[in-house]
Amino acid sequence: MKKEYVASPASLCGTERFTLSEGKGKGTEMMRVYNGVLDLTLSLDRGMDVFRLFYRGCPVGYLSKNGMVSPQLAGSCSYPFASNFPAGFLYTCGLDNVGAAVEENGRILPQHGSASYLPAENVTVEAEEREGEYLLHITGQTAHTSLFGNTLLLKRKYTLREGGSELKLQDEIVNEGGTEEGYLLMYHCNLGYPVLDEHARLELEEIDCRLVSAVGDRARCLRFEPPTPARNEEVYLHTLKGGRGVKAKLKGQKISVSFEFDAEELPYLVEWKSMACGDYVLGVEPTMMPMPERRKRVLKPGDKAVHTLTWRFEEE
Repeated sequence: MKKEYVASPASLCGTERFTLSEGKGKGTEMMRVYNGVLDLTLSLDRGMDVFRLFYRGCPVGYLSKNGMVSPQLAGSCSYPFASNFPAGFLYTCGLDNVGAAVEENGRILPQHGSASYLPAENVTVEAEEREGEYLLHITGQTAHTSLFGNTLLLKRKYTLREGGSELKLQDEIVNEGGTEEGYLLMYHCNLGYPVLDEHARLELEEIDCRLVSAVGDRARCLRFEPPTPARNEEVYLHTLKGGRGVKAKLKGQKISVSFEFDAEELPYLVEWKSMACGDYVLGVEPTMMPMPERRKRVLKPGDKAVHTLTWRFEEE
């Protein structure tokens, strides 16, 4: 950043916190993060997930017709998952459940878990200059606890640089309790129009693909069709080749989005495909277990696990 040209670094790269004042999301605290190329909105009261994301002014993520729903409404009888799911660019699934709602130890675990219902705390923004680059780090944490039960802490950190087209997420899950604790994790990344249309293609390296939903066709799971009224959703499970630099990439007509993550930590990718009018979306979802199995990863007391996910955006 050439500081001699600007009165404040915030004119080029920074954050703004605000609270929604109306609608189902009323009272929800949000944070806008911008760097001149990427412009994203974090929902601080919903696990620090990424609600909106724009690349050079073009919307990338998919927003459901629900819009933002306050966590005070989400998960209630009046607002079950289908009515409170905002989608957004990133919706975190876990740490207690991934998949359909289940009962465990006398407690009903909501569909895709409670991670996105928990407000973040200790949210901080740190600016750093490193080798001529101006970096922003946004950090926060959510506590996953219960009386006589689990004590897991999720520490989240986003990093982006001024003028850069890359967004990095690092999650650190810590067992702060005195007994072993298991957790589940899936990154529900949702892409929509105009990045997604019938001309887009999904590229990834896999070992095997199987159909999870009642409908679908593996022969066309990486291709997309025009919106169709009342069309059923399709869900596929891709088993990935091992390695720390695994990539999935959606190539649209104007923009491509790449996902890079460690397939040793997240060896599967769930593909959620809906070609329905109004619900036209592709979910690219790195995960740690073969859906619909709920195979938890166990942490001993004091242990931690680190998961990273990097998104890169390009003009085609």
